Amino acid sequence: MKRIGIETLLAWAYRQELPKAGSGTVRGHAGPGAGVGGWDMISEFSELHTLIDMSNHWGCVPDFSTEDEPHPDAVLVGQAVARFGDATFEACEGYDVLGDLRLEDGSALTDEERDDCHRRGVAIARINEARMPATIARLAILGTHPEWAGYPVARLPVSNAQGGPAWFRKAVRASANGGPDITIEIDGYDRRRQRPHPGAYRRTRLTPDPVQIVVDRVEYQAWVLALASLAADLGGALADHAVDGPDRCLWPWDGEERRQTPRVLFPQKSSDASGRARSVA
Repeated sequence: MKRIGIETLLAWAYRQELPKAGSGTVRGHAGPGAGVGGWDMISEFSELHTLIDMSNHWGCVPDFSTEDEPHPDAVLVGQAVARFGDATFEACEGYDVLGDLRLEDGSALTDEERDDCHRRGVAIARINEARMPATIARLAILGTHPEWAGYPVARLPVSNAQGGPAWFRKAVRASANGGPDITIEIDGYDRRRQRPHPGAYRRTRLTPDPVQIVVDRVEYQAWVLALASLAADLGGALADHAVDGPDRCLWPWDGEERRQTPRVLFPQKSSDASGRARSVA
């Protein structure tokens, strides 16, 4: 039995073995439009006047030069990856992937800025809604990993349309449906007197927006956790391979300090309505 790291195993499965599904005369798991040879694809194009997605069941372009079946271990790997379509990645309370970020003037983010970046970044990150299997397969095929390095960020004052300083103020407006009054933000510059209104204030913005750093690092950590879970699931299940877990840090930008780590939850079928969940840290 061959010992192999999970990343090397995924690369082997998605580059060498799983493309055999739907190739040549091996028609198992072939997707729509998977012709046996080049002329079959030309014939389909002339009939349909469009190119059909040639990906097989595993999301790989079939290798039409082979007549072999995928290795059974590779099929088990593909099945294990597919199960991540039901996984959910959740950020724990206190989760912070911007702990190392210092602005160009040496200051740190405010709590409001940090919370806003994480709220938007976690929502944008491609980690839920059944997107993780495609991410794992894509990275295995490309032989790469999600980026996590940051970039310089500056805090600058917000400017108006003319490039001058923008001023803001709070105003209270009555609710249209008779509910409680609401507070809104309006222009704080008195154009008649050519000066800010009393109580007006300036706002700042972060540029470039560090939300992309959050997106990159959340996707990186979700990927590392997914690899660890895959290694655990495949341990002892393969005929010819013994799988080692990922050799990657969860917090490479922070020096691996003990921090709150996101969780990956796998819904499990059970007899009760609530079900169970398995957590991998």
